[in-house]
Amino acid sequence: MAESPVENQEIIEEWPTQNIAKFGKYLTASEIQYYLEFQEYPNTSETGFASVYNVSGWKESEAREAFSMTNIQYSYGGTGTTRKVGNCDFFPGIKVSKEQRQCLSVKVCEFASKELDTGHTSVDFTQPIFKNMFDANEKFHEKATICIFAKAHEYSCGYINENGVKCNGKPKLGELVQVNNTKKKFIGCTKWKPKEKNHRFLTIPPNVDLELLEMMFNEHSYHPHGIDFENDEAEAVDECFMVRPNNARSDACPFLHKIGNHIVKGVISKKASICPVIFYHIIPENLKECPFIVTISVGKHNHPPPPPRKTPYNIRNQLQKIIDSEHILDLTRRKFLTGTMIQTYLNGKMLSDLHPSLNNQSKIDYFIEKSRRSQYPFGQNVLGVVHEFMKHNMSADPYIRSIRFLDNGQYIVLCATKEQTIALSELTHIEIDMAFKRIHGITNEWEVTAYLPRVQKTLTFARIFTNIETAEAYQNLFEDLFGCIERDIGETFNFHHIHGEGLGCIIADQHKGQALGLGQYLNSKYPHLTPIEHLQHIYKLCQVHYKRNIDKNKALSSEIRSMMYIVPNLNTQNEVLKILHKIRDCGEPGTT
Repeated sequence: MAESPVENQEIIEEWPTQNIAKFGKYLTASEIQYYLEFQEYPNTSETGFASVYNVSGWKESEAREAFSMTNIQYSYGGTGTTRKVGNCDFFPGIKVSKEQRQCLSVKVCEFASKELDTGHTSVDFTQPIFKNMFDANEKFHEKATICIFAKAHEYSCGYINENGVKCNGKPKLGELVQVNNTKKKFIGCTKWKPKEKNHRFLTIPPNVDLELLEMMFNEHSYHPHGIDFENDEAEAVDECFMVRPNNARSDACPFLHKIGNHIVKGVISKKASICPVIFYHIIPENLKECPFIVTISVGKHNHPPPPPRKTPYNIRNQLQKIIDSEHILDLTRRKFLTGTMIQTYLNGKMLSDLHPSLNNQSKIDYFIEKSRRSQYPFGQNVLGVVHEFMKHNMSADPYIRSIRFLDNGQYIVLCATKEQTIALSELTHIEIDMAFKRIHGITNEWEVTAYLPRVQKTLTFARIFTNIETAEAYQNLFEDLFGCIERDIGETFNFHHIHGEGLGCIIADQHKGQALGLGQYLNSKYPHLTPIEHLQHIYKLCQVHYKRNIDKNKALSSEIRSMMYIVPNLNTQNEVLKILHKIRDCGEPGTT
């Protein structure tokens, strides 16, 4: 793009040299102001206005981000350029990068107030016009939420069953678990069933207040003729001050408008005339040598200023730090806003008091999701675990010790610190139990625990995650567990019935394949004993759940109950089968 025609030699000759800041052969500014904080709405002038930022004390990377032109509230773009300049007149002998962009104006309602037909060179928030604009912008998210609620009910479900009958399901607010295991709200159908296609599915725009939308679905009903244009005059506006940035996607004004004797909806569109303002952004290559960043604005805006939708860097950065200090995997907006750290930071203020852009609290959802994707780019499923494993595999003491993928689709994830495995190698008994269901899907979590008399507590020494319960799966599980222990202690793991010392008892629940898997593992290491013989020496069933289930059946007679109690203590298979046949043939409820 050619330099602006405003920047010409004739103007330079008319001005006294001492009143002009020169930034290039044809780029000058007749006014210059120095600032310590970034100006969201930089002043402009037809003869050029330079905003010079002193970034002394800033880290170079943070200064470039905090004082970037992307932080101005104006939309900009076009065929702008960024180029290197070997010598800037304002910074003699300093190499700089120079970016040039065009202001892209704003979008306004077709029934916009005549007060918006005005240009500006600076923004004074105390003027009534700006108060009207900001009030309209604050109501925008509420109105946009009401509009999406109405649209959800007006949008009919597209599913047609095999009999040609169209679905009459109502809209409902749903939650979708995405590939990376994060959750996203959507509007679906109350009659949707798995494998049925073309049911109602609406994505929720970012300008919608999710908490308000959820409240409306839970507490409000919708009436097709709820907007009564004759009786809804109180909600209509005489003058519309709705202003949206140029890149706003919505083209519907959320307000109703009084036009003559009618109340109508409006359309938001871009102002026809092109804004003449050009922005120049100059950054020295070495900010330590020259700690100044400059934004030059040339021209006069022919439109009202856009609403403050971008959150300033310092506020955004502080919120991001607080979010990063939280447990990000299960952090929600509500949990964040009620947390101790954010309440301390706000010091009794509302979030929107920090900056008007935070009036839409969906921004917090964006910050949380940004942090979550940064820390866990592959989500919380097994791929996310693999990412964490690879990221920390070379550390001195990783928590994720091994991940095994098998051809049958099984995966095994072993988690334990080196201190835990070394302590585990010194135990004479352990218990392996399935943990309380904390994981979504088919993956199960197993805990390796032991009761320690000296601390009078049951401690966890390892966690194992796997998705299949077969004898082969458990054999792989025990191979990974005891193999990891041997690598950490640097010697063979001892089993008491083999070595005369070491682990003498493994207490386990009666899960399918668990006992045989342990026996097969021990047989693969010490084949002089069969799997069953190994189990007779080391394996002990936990009878807590077994006896609890017997006690639940109040219809059992004391005789049958006694038979059930002695089954785990029988020595031979024939003895067990004999008792089981007696129990089955008694005919009492719950014995078949």
